[in-house]
Amino acid sequence: LMTDSAQPSYANISRGKQTLPAKLVERNQKKKQVREIVQRYAPKNQKAPMIADLIVRRSLRAKFDPLFVAAIIKSESTFRPNALSHKGARGLMQVTPIA
Repeated sequence: LMTDSAQPSYANISRGKQTLPAKLVERNQKKKQVREIVQRYAPKNQKAPMIADLIVRRSLRAKFDPLFVAAIIKSESTFRPNALSHKGARGLMQVTPIA
């Protein structure tokens, strides 16, 4: 027998006949929010949807909030993948290469 606490939690959002798990609903909401942020600050960047998806996938894999990661990227490189600082930091998050 499964108790109520052992059953998976499901959100009230439905897709057709199926109900999505709460984790998936939360991930989709974060993805939508990150896409909106990237589109707002990098409207001419054609890679914006790909960057948003990458932010969500990689940040959730590393157990970081995707909105936090998007805020860092907005601050550091304004969503320019090829950004290069005068100190040699590069990429979206302005990581400095070792030696």
